[in-house]
Amino acid sequence: MTGQQGAAAPLHVVVAALTRGRIALFSDLLDSLAQMDLPEGVTVSFCFVENAAALQIGGMVDQFARRRGCSAVALLQPQLGIPFARNKALQYALDQGASHLAFVDDDEQVTQGWLVRLLERHVSTDADLTGGPEFPMPPDGSLTLWQRVCYRGLAARSRRMAWHNRRLERWGAARRRPTVITNNWLVRLDFVRETDLRFDERLGFSGGSDVAFFWALRGKGGQTSWAADAIVHEVLPRDRLSLRYQFRRGRDQSIASYRVRYGGDLHGALFLRSVFFVSAKLLLGCVRLMLSVLDGGRSLVLAVRAFGFAYGCILAMFGRVSEHYR
Repeated sequence: MTGQQGAAAPLHVVVAALTRGRIALFSDLLDSLAQMDLPEGVTVSFCFVENAAALQIGGMVDQFARRRGCSAVALLQPQLGIPFARNKALQYALDQGASHLAFVDDDEQVTQGWLVRLLERHVSTDADLTGGPEFPMPPDGSLTLWQRVCYRGLAARSRRMAWHNRRLERWGAARRRPTVITNNWLVRLDFVRETDLRFDERLGFSGGSDVAFFWALRGKGGQTSWAADAIVHEVLPRDRLSLRYQFRRGRDQSIASYRVRYGGDLHGALFLRSVFFVSAKLLLGCVRLMLSVLDGGRSLVLAVRAFGFAYGCILAMFGRVSEHYR
C-alpha cells in the first residue's frame, strides 16, 4: 500500500456485514470472503452482526474463521433496525483500534480482488470514505418472462449507475460525488473518531442511514472516492424480480431520501422544488416507458422506479415515513 495513510501506521481493516434470517445467502457471502485476496501487509479481520432475538450464525462464523485463517466474530444486536446493527459493527471496529471498516451486504458475493482494489483506491486518493459498484446476479433456475424483463432492467440500471459514478469521479465537481452506500463501503476510522459520526438510528426501518452517513461525512469536510474496479455482486431473489416490488422500492427510497435531505418541514421553496422533481420523474418515466418497447423491456424497470420515486416524493411531502425494512 502507498499513500499518506499507508505511511502513517500499519493498516487494520475490519470487514463487516449484517444479516437477519438469510442463512443461505449469508453462507454464500462467507464463501466469497473466504476466497478473497487479502491486501499485502494489512491486518484483516471480520465482524458479522445478526439483527435478531438470538444468535444463530456463531457456528458458521467460527468455521469461516478457521477456513480463512483470520479473526472473525459474530455479534448479536437484538434491537431491530439496520442503523442499530451498523453502529454495532462500527463500535466493534473502533474498540479494536482498527484503521478502517468495510461493509458489504449479506445478499452479496465479493469478487476475488474486491478488498485489495477498494483499499488501494482509498489510500491512493487519501479519502475518508470510498465506495464501489454493485452488479446483480440472477437467482438459480429458470425465470418467467416478466422476471427476465425485470432482471435485464436491473442489470442495465446497475451498469448505468456504475458508468455515471465513474464519470462523476473522473470529471465531477467537488459537490457532485458518487453517493457511497454500505453495499460496497470503506471508511477511515480516524475520521469517525475525530467527528463522532454514527449511523442515524432515527431511521430504524426506513432505510437510508448509510446515505445520511455519507451526507454527514461530506458536511464535516470528509473526502470521498470511487473504486470502479472493486466489484461486488448482489444475488437477486425472485420476489424482487417484479414490477410491483420495483415500484415499491422506488417509492420507499424516495421517501427515505427526502427525509434524510429535508427532514419534516415543508416550506415554499421546498414545495416548488418537490413539484419540479415529481414532474421530472413522471416525464422521465413516460419516456422510459416508450423506450422499453424498443429495447426489449430493459427500460421498463427504470420507468416503474421513476414513477415510484415521484409517488414517494408526494407521500414524503405530506409526512409519510418509509418502513420498507419492517
